[in-house]
Amino acid sequence: MEEFRPHFPFIVHNILAREFDIEAGVPCNCGREGHFKTTRCRDCFTTSLTCDMCFRTQHLQNPLHWADKWNGRYFERKGMC
Repeated sequence: MEEFRPHFPFIVHNILAREFDIEAGVPCNCGREGHFKTTRCRDCFTTSLTCDMCFRTQHLQNPLHWADKWNGRYFERKGMC
């Protein structure tokens, strides 16, 4: 276990990153009024947050990808929003 101790901060950061994102709840980059970053895809290479509408638009060709939706406390795994 001692050999992993130097890596603990990195490991903890990555574990927590799966459950929280500092961008959760901020306005989406699309600029639509009332659209906030709440949804991300773990099946894609990028996990940046978008609003539900942007997620659906980006995943029209990937209908089998699952959405992780911010519920105000943590990300819940959902089907296409």
